[in-house]
Amino acid sequence: MLPTNFITQVVEKAYTAFSGVYLHTSKIHFAKLQPYIDRFIVSLDKENDSLLDIGCGPGLLLEYLSKLGYKKLLGTELSEAVLKEAATRVPSHMLLRQDFHQLNFQRKEFNAVVAINTLLYTNKQTLPSILDRINHCMADGGQLLIILPEGVGERLTEEVYTSPETKLQTQHAVYHSYYQAEEIKSLLAEAEFNVVSLDKLTDLAFEHTLLIVTARKT
Repeated sequence: MLPTNFITQVVEKAYTAFSGVYLHTSKIHFAKLQPYIDRFIVSLDKENDSLLDIGCGPGLLLEYLSKLGYKKLLGTELSEAVLKEAATRVPSHMLLRQDFHQLNFQRKEFNAVVAINTLLYTNKQTLPSILDRINHCMADGGQLLIILPEGVGERLTEEVYTSPETKLQTQHAVYHSYYQAEEIKSLLAEAEFNVVSLDKLTDLAFEHTLLIVTARKT
């Protein structure tokens, strides 16, 4: 198992390299996931409920929610270069540079937490402690949306993004962990979440089938 500080360094370097080229792919992915996001947010109060987007990337979800009228939004992101991209879409006060291994928020601060294709970037042994940190910062009955790739194991691998303008590819090492449905259900239960729904999305836009899981803090 690779240490988390090494994984964090690898992922930060990767997304610093990708920051100028992966927006196009991110928009395609977001469009595919939007129906699941819409279902998740329907019960949230736009004025009063607070939402944390862990690994907000270029800010597409924050921008979308802001345009829908949601007021209390915060996105965290590891890469400073990616945060600068996000800041072109939402005000800087909605953004915070933070490693999700070090989530540091007040108890019961958020009514909803979202982690879309974010928590795969750590080793599987560390995920339980991250889920505990998420639980700590969520209000009782708070809603959680996690999206992870389906599969088995974990490994150092590579991601490749192609610039739509130049067609040039940017390639970099990253770390991915993969999960089975029952496995993520068990991990959430151990972190004191009740799973509400679990969908699988298979689409050519994604390299792997995605597990789309919603849960509530017990």
